[in-house]
Amino acid sequence: MVLPIALACVAMRLLVGDDFAAASPDMPMSEPELRSALAAAAARVDALAVEYEVTGYAAEIAPPDAYFHKRIMASAPASFRLESGHGRDAWSWQDDPHRQLDVIDGEQVTVWFPIDRTFSRASLAHDAPLPGSLATELFVLATGLWPCRDRPPLRLQGAPAALAVLALDREYALRPALESVAGRPCHVLAREGRDVVWIDVARGCCIVQREARSDAAPVAVTRLAMRDFEPAAPDVWLPRSIEGRLSVVEPDGRERQLKLSHARILEATVAPVDPAVFVFVPPAGALESRGKESSVQVAPGGSDLIEELAAWSSRMHASPVPRVTPRSSTFALDVLALLAGAAVAIAIVQLVRSRDHARDLPSPEPQSSPRSA
Repeated sequence: MVLPIALACVAMRLLVGDDFAAASPDMPMSEPELRSALAAAAARVDALAVEYEVTGYAAEIAPPDAYFHKRIMASAPASFRLESGHGRDAWSWQDDPHRQLDVIDGEQVTVWFPIDRTFSRASLAHDAPLPGSLATELFVLATGLWPCRDRPPLRLQGAPAALAVLALDREYALRPALESVAGRPCHVLAREGRDVVWIDVARGCCIVQREARSDAAPVAVTRLAMRDFEPAAPDVWLPRSIEGRLSVVEPDGRERQLKLSHARILEATVAPVDPAVFVFVPPAGALESRGKESSVQVAPGGSDLIEELAAWSSRMHASPVPRVTPRSSTFALDVLALLAGAAVAIAIVQLVRSRDHARDLPSPEPQSSPRSA
């Protein structure tokens, strides 16, 4: 049975004490002092809410002006929420046909697709790790902040990302001297050859740089650099920008860079999160997917979905359609297909309105949603 991270942090502080608090930022801590400081830093964060945009994340397939918008919320002991969508200069991320919302609360995960009001649900044990791509959440990996203490923390190239786990992992050793990163004196906790973490103790043990290597061939190397820190709470500092580099080590030992991404943090707080945001309530006309061949409308109404699609289509028509290239063809085809569907929806709306106008009657509220037809 795995000891919960919160209890592990308390145990570390009881064993080591709080002498680290008086340490000078220009004087190296001892390894026990640093571990205690990391445990205390992890225990200070019970909630997290961040909104940010990433560029350069998929340069091999995405158009140059593409960005990835994310809103994450996490709260102790096990709740997590992620809303995400791709955007471009001319299109809002909220108009992305693949935009989705993932909500984890208790022992259930819900995945919601706003474009057609469809969602699915699955069981997820209270102490299970985040599923799928949620386990690669950049801000959490970069900062090591993990409020969901009942769940296993995220891992970066197989290495533990959470501050609380670093505080306990004896495979890491403290380098004897401070190292300067972006003008800040940093303690360096390293599992040599696998993972190196640069920590700014004077700013609440925030991670300012990290380099992690996979343990399987071909070796992948992830380098993260966090900059422009601002205080979010007493002894809690959060970055406003994150640079990520992914490389692979060639057989001759040279590194070949695969990706270079930049994250711009728009909003970030560690204030308590309203528990209601982790409760998914199906809106009017919502359709629950229950397998490949089974879907059920679980909320009445939904006729306004046609109006939403019509408005979406108008916004997309008002924006320039990108030239289809090998890098943007998939996204462009998705959009064009949805535009065609939206055009049909507009035609239906216009037909209904013409009929009602001819009868000189207001549009009736349908007894059942078009989605249940």
